[in-house]
Amino acid sequence: MLPVRLCWPAVGVAVCLLTPAPVAGQVLHSPVVPDSVGRRLEVEPRPSPLRRAAQWAGRPATWRVLVPGLLVGVGRPAHHTLELKTDWAVREELGEHVPAVRTTLDDQLRHVPAAAALGLSLAGVRGEHSTVNQTLLFALTYTINNTLTSNLKRLTRVERPYGGGDYSSFPSQHASAAYSAAWLLDREYGTRSGWYRVGGYTVATSVAALRLINGKHWLSDVVTGAGIMSFMCEGLLSLTNRVC
Repeated sequence: MLPVRLCWPAVGVAVCLLTPAPVAGQVLHSPVVPDSVGRRLEVEPRPSPLRRAAQWAGRPATWRVLVPGLLVGVGRPAHHTLELKTDWAVREELGEHVPAVRTTLDDQLRHVPAAAALGLSLAGVRGEHSTVNQTLLFALTYTINNTLTSNLKRLTRVERPYGGGDYSSFPSQHASAAYSAAWLLDREYGTRSGWYRVGGYTVATSVAALRLINGKHWLSDVVTGAGIMSFMCEGLLSLTNRVC
């Protein structure tokens, strides 16, 4: 059999001649694009500022930062603009309706949420971090709390409700320690059961209430103390999750 050599220009001319030409008046249509593809190619409209704000406010991380920030923002100005209306009003109401209590229970209660978290970890209940990391996290939190609140007390020099020349009222170190421990307990075990979250914040609120009833702090002291360390713990946990 003899080899056949193709002349490619000739083949091209033959193809053009054999292809039927369009009839006069015939409309050439482009390929039909499915509706699903067309919808994907459409540019979605930009959401309104109100909708974007609602989406931002609905994120859990937003509330974890927003709530402590509001507590800090409200607490300190109360000493300047609302001291006579708020702090003194609460002090008078407590004096009229709540019997005087002298107890040191708040000194121990502030550590209960941290002890509960470590106890759960040692008992085999898995949290967000290992037992060692939890211990380091709580130790670092308490160190930051003591350093921060001690320096703020020296800078602000707010006298305690009972007077006596004690100018170490603002902010409440007990409240900041209790709420930071409750905050960490929430982040470690709050997703496993809501009762861990409820228990931790109940203990922290009890500590804050006892500081008011004992006459050791003003309302703005405990509010700001709670907000400072809750805000600090959120940043500390974010950093720890990146490192650990």
